[in-house]
Amino acid sequence: MGAIVDYRAVLAELRAHLPPEPGGGAGARRGSLRWLEGEMRARGAGGAAVRNIIYRDIGTAADRDTLRAILAELAAGVGRPLPETSAVPSPTPLPAELELLGRSKKRAYRQFLAGVRAGRAPGWL
Repeated sequence: MGAIVDYRAVLAELRAHLPPEPGGGAGARRGSLRWLEGEMRARGAGGAAVRNIIYRDIGTAADRDTLRAILAELAAGVGRPLPETSAVPSPTPLPAELELLGRSKKRAYRQFLAGVRAGRAPGWL
């Protein structure tokens, strides 16, 4: 579950095989972004993370795992395997205590680590 996948392609593949909603589909349709947000919230994950994960490829590992589990259940519900698409190795996750940092401090930390790994002597910001 740790690999980054093309969630848009996976979602398009699953939506193509979902049966039509009975009764005109009042409310959020199964497989829609609003439906995914509701499912994420129901499982204790951030519903607002759905669009960030799908369109910007950003989100916490826990939210990504939850979304992938929801998509796997959706795929199983229509009798199809979860489509595997161009999986790229996920970036090294931040230590749990760094999840509390803001975006700019996380970026500075990643830049510092990249400099160290590249053999440069990065300066502190």
